Amino acid sequence: MKHIGIVGTGAWATTLGILLARTGYETVLWSRSETRAAELERSRVNERSVPGVQFPASMSVSASLDESFSESELVIVAVPSISVRENLKHISYALSAVTSIVCATKGIEIESGKRMSEVIIEELPGFCLDNIGVLSGPNLAPEIAAGKISSATVAFPSSSVSESVQSILSSDVFRVYRSEDVKGVELGGALKNIVAIGAGFIDGAGLGANI
Repeated sequence: MKHIGIVGTGAWATTLGILLARTGYETVLWSRSETRAAELERSRVNERSVPGVQFPASMSVSASLDESFSESELVIVAVPSISVRENLKHISYALSAVTSIVCATKGIEIESGKRMSEVIIEELPGFCLDNIGVLSGPNLAPEIAAGKISSATVAFPSSSVSESVQSILSSDVFRVYRSEDVKGVELGGALKNIVAIGAGFIDGAGLGANI
């Protein structure tokens, strides 16, 4: 059974963990808080973020870097964009340089204006660039956790890595497309809400569809 480590315990991290565990992978959510990790492991449900959905047996929650990442073939970063860099500083020494890392966080770092994959590259300088990618799509975590059908795109510079991660993330209810356009997939996810708000203003002002 492949081991997958997930950085975060929020709605998206929990949902990805549930999705992958249901597919048959051993997944571990990593929390920086020992108290939070113990609480989730004991209750076996994330009532704060994904209420009412029980954790599969092959999914666990830990504050231990060794338990979470030492055997991981894939690491998924799924924390708010404001805390991606800080979390990477905590886990960097526990990761193998040959591990594939996919960032499921949408956003741009406020201070630097950098994309999340660029932040990861900065914080993990010894990693092969081909192994650092992103996951993005029109995904509502509670619906996916409830088993509703959804899709996303995974992008890596290397087509072989992209294909491998696509295979891991795909399931009967979660269709994953693959791409080598990391920047395009990442910016699409980060900027979509801005475009949607602008489109709403245009529509509300009655300016038509040509704007």
